[in-house]
Amino acid sequence: MKFLRKLGILALFFFQTALLLQLGCSGITGGENLAAPPAPIAEVPSLLQIPKDLSISVDKTRSDSGAALMASLSGPFLQEALAKFLTTGACGDGTLNTGEQCDDGNVDSGDGCSPTCQVENFSQEIAFSANLVFFANQRLQALLGPLSAILIPVDVNLHKMEAIIFIGSTSYIARLDFSDFDLDNVGGTEGCSNNTEGLPICVRVWVDDGVTETRFFAARFDEYPLPENPGAGSLRGVDVTFGSVSSTTRVAADYNHVDPLDKFTDSFFGILIENPFLPPQVLNPIRAFVSQLGEDATALKTSNGNAMDPGSGSFAKGFGRWFEDKDFWLGSFESNDPPTQFTDQCAKISTGDGVSFAEFCDPLHLNTTGLVFLDFTTVSDLTFFDFPSSAP
Repeated sequence: MKFLRKLGILALFFFQTALLLQLGCSGITGGENLAAPPAPIAEVPSLLQIPKDLSISVDKTRSDSGAALMASLSGPFLQEALAKFLTTGACGDGTLNTGEQCDDGNVDSGDGCSPTCQVENFSQEIAFSANLVFFANQRLQALLGPLSAILIPVDVNLHKMEAIIFIGSTSYIARLDFSDFDLDNVGGTEGCSNNTEGLPICVRVWVDDGVTETRFFAARFDEYPLPENPGAGSLRGVDVTFGSVSSTTRVAADYNHVDPLDKFTDSFFGILIENPFLPPQVLNPIRAFVSQLGEDATALKTSNGNAMDPGSGSFAKGFGRWFEDKDFWLGSFESNDPPTQFTDQCAKISTGDGVSFAEFCDPLHLNTTGLVFLDFTTVSDLTFFDFPSSAP
């Protein structure tokens, strides 16, 4: 419970910050194979822009929005809901007795009928990974929004450039370098073109407030990023909406949105502590994966997320799939504070109640094939590799 309370407080801060900045959402389409070859000359754009948004909506499975939801995470409603997983009672004989809403012949939790023979409500667990995706979307928007205003000429001879960006009401000089570099510390450099015409395109961005120049953003674009289509690639940067540009709060993502009917974003978030006398560590790591197959109105959505409090060892992780135009969700959840676990639970999204898989999820061919709990965000996911403190 300590972990969820901390997560609620942290997430509330996320929303308050984003609200103050009045960061908007832009529509996204696209996804395809990474490291695609350069486009034919006729298809090369004259300008590219760093994407403003990589989000895929998961609002259907969110139980609320904004600060009201975050406040509820540490409130009595959640405690009452989770208490269903901790109580036991004299039920489980398979007979529906007075005071029992159900009796499935056992006192197990997570199977739709609680240990006290009440219909289990999975509202919070359904919303868990979707809410983490929402948090990550907000952080990515905060990171990418200021950079999306930069118009970058597509030019085989363009290796460096400068531009003015605004973060909140403060202006910065952004210095961009398109040289090949090592984004992830795996296998040397990224194999980038060293310019803005050939793919992949690498970029590192430093920001200068007139006093200090600071590392801000690094990315590899495997497809041309355009305002209407972020393409595909990987990025990581500093979330300055938590304070000064020297903040240690980091956000990263791997994404592929080239195909509008098959797209995903896998995002990573945490407070990176880099002490020269101690091994680096990530505080409050969050990971949020979301994908979409098909048209927006009828799409198959998948969300998978986790969060951890390294100090207490508390964690929660969950995943699920649902159709945008249907009211049923299938997924799994696990946490250790309080101990909660269920696998492939079919539930009604609008109520959170567990329902029969055979009657509701199976006819929709809803399944969680290939889904497993994701690894937690690590130091390597958020570290700047091959990124000097000042622009060359």
